[in-house]
Amino acid sequence: MELMDFGPRHLPPALFAHAHVPLWEPEWGTMYRTLPVTFPTDKAAGGQIVARLPLMADGLVHLDTDPAIKAIAAYPMTIEYFSPRRNNASVKREHVPDVAVLRADGSVVFIDYVPVNEQAEKAWVAKRTQVLRAHIEAHHGCSYAVHDELCLLAKPLFPNLKTMWAHKPGPLDLPEAQLIIRAVRRHRFPSMLGTLKRALHADPDLRSVFRRIDVDGVDLAFTAVMQMCFLGELDIDLSKPFSPTTGVFALNLRGA
Repeated sequence: MELMDFGPRHLPPALFAHAHVPLWEPEWGTMYRTLPVTFPTDKAAGGQIVARLPLMADGLVHLDTDPAIKAIAAYPMTIEYFSPRRNNASVKREHVPDVAVLRADGSVVFIDYVPVNEQAEKAWVAKRTQVLRAHIEAHHGCSYAVHDELCLLAKPLFPNLKTMWAHKPGPLDLPEAQLIIRAVRRHRFPSMLGTLKRALHADPDLRSVFRRIDVDGVDLAFTAVMQMCFLGELDIDLSKPFSPTTGVFALNLRGA
């Protein structure tokens, strides 16, 4: 095997570019059984993804809060594969995965979101998963996975990620928020969430900022930590519900 055979290949050139257009989008309306959800994310072309069901939107929370995920392409491409049948026969099929994901290391993962009850009702889903995993690895040098409630909604991971996502950076963030983030960068790590918040509120340079800003009772020190975790500057212990003793660790701080 030649070196050029390693890594993603045979993918659309614009798959993770702004020019990417999903192959299809779910239909809107009360008669559509999966209740589509619009999910905003800067990691996708157009700044949003129309998730075909709420479970997919839950999966996108995981992808959007993971700094190792650099881009998400919704309904990315048609995968043509042969599904084996009895008597050594096979039939050609087509499948459009829910998303393709580009990781920081350059690897690509295709993901489908299939509820547990649907997998139980449709025995062929497991066989299709096996065939697609092998096909996508062999022909595209990429991985394939099926995600469901068991891996997406586990506690306390998912509630923590939803909290982080609720504080994601956005264009409406107050300019003063950057002062708090710069102060976090000067803090010594590892630390605990409560220790970090107390240090920020006690910082003489920030006292006037906290007095002047009151965003519906939201603690901007907590928001700053969540945003820095979102962006990959900090890492935080997700194995337990967030609390004052939650561990916070430095990853790629951008300087004070």
